Amino acid sequence: MNDKEEIKRLKRKIELLEDENSSLWEMLDELQKSDGQDWIELIDKLREDVIIRSLMTTSKKVEA
Repeated sequence: MNDKEEIKRLKRKIELLEDENSSLWEMLDELQKSDGQDWIELIDKLREDVIIRSLMTTSKKVEA
C-alpha cells in the first residue's frame, strides 16, 4: 500500500469517526432533553396531587 492510498484510507476513517461522533452528541442531547421533560412531568404531577389533596381536606368534624 502506498502513501496516497493510506492517506485516503485514513481520511475516510476520520470522516466515519466524525460522523459517529456527531451522531453520539445528537443522541446525548436527546437524552438530556427527555430527562428534563421527565422531571417537568413529575413536578407537574406532584403539583396536581398537592392541589387535589388540599381541596379534599376539610376542617369540619363529622358528627356521629
